[in-house]
Amino acid sequence: MTKLIGVTLDTHTELMPGREVIDIVRRHEDWGFESQWLSDAMGREPYTLAAYLLANTSRIKVGTAVAVIYGRDAMTAAQASTTLNELSGGRFLMGMGVSNAQIIALRHGQWVPPAAKLREYLTQLNNDMSSSAEWGGEKPVYIAAHGPLSQKIACELADGIMTWTMMPAHIRHTRERIGPDKAINAQMACIFTEDAEVAYATARKYIPVWLSLPHYRQAWLDSGFDESDFANGGSNRLMDALFGWGSPQAIRDKIAEYHEAGATRVIVEPIRQLEKTRSHPIMGEIVVEGDFAQLEKLAPLL
Repeated sequence: MTKLIGVTLDTHTELMPGREVIDIVRRHEDWGFESQWLSDAMGREPYTLAAYLLANTSRIKVGTAVAVIYGRDAMTAAQASTTLNELSGGRFLMGMGVSNAQIIALRHGQWVPPAAKLREYLTQLNNDMSSSAEWGGEKPVYIAAHGPLSQKIACELADGIMTWTMMPAHIRHTRERIGPDKAINAQMACIFTEDAEVAYATARKYIPVWLSLPHYRQAWLDSGFDESDFANGGSNRLMDALFGWGSPQAIRDKIAEYHEAGATRVIVEPIRQLEKTRSHPIMGEIVVEGDFAQLEKLAPLL
C-alpha cells in the first residue's frame, strides 16, 4: 500500500476566523501533505467545513476524523460523502466513529452498545451510498476502531480503520489482525522541540482526556504497557510511544515507525503548550494549540 501523510486540525482552529483556517490548509497543500483532517467536536460542523476547504484548495484531500455517527443518519452521511466527492473530483475522505458515552450525552443522544450501533449504521450507509447524488468514483469510509470487535466490523463494512493516540505497537497488532488489504489511518501527535522536559510536559498536557477513557487504557495495556504507565500523568515510556518529538528528522523517523508497523496513512498533529491557557465555551480550558507552522520544516523530509 502507498504510504501517505496527512495533517489533522483537531480542535485547534475552532476559535480562528475561517479565512485563517483556509490559509493553514493551503499551506499544508503547498508543502505537499496528502490530506487534511477535521474533527467533529463542539465547534464547526465538519461536512460544511470540508466543503469550504475543498472549494478553496485544488489538490489536498479533506477528511473527517471523525464524524460522530450519532449526529447524522446514514442517508445524510451518504449524501454528504457523495456530494463532496462529486464536487471536488474525489477529494473527500469520510472518517466516522461512535465516540463515547460522555460526548453523546453532550449531543443529547442516547448511548447504545457500540458494536450494534456501528454494524447497523454501516449497513444502512452502504445501502444509501448507492441511492444518493451521482458520483461514479470511490467514496472511501474509514471507522474509528481500536479494539478487535470494532475493527472486525469496520473491515467487513468499510474501507479501513482510523486510530487516535495509539502507538506503533498497536498499529502492528492491528495490521496482523486485519490483514493486508484494509487501510489503517493512524493519528500521531508531534512536538517540535529537542528539549525532553518541554516535550514530556507538553505531552502530559495533551493526554489527560485519553488517559481518562477505559477503552484507550485497555488498548495501551494490550500494546505492552501496564497500570504504572498511567500514573502521574503518564510515564516517559508511554509519552515516547505515543508522541513524536525532537528535530524534524526525529519526527520523520517516528512517522516511519508507524508506516513500518503497517499504517497506510499517518495523520500528524503538531502541538505546543500555550503560554497562557484559553477558555472554550464548551470544551473548557485549552492548554495546547496546533503548531502548524513547524510542518514547513518537516515537509522537505517527507
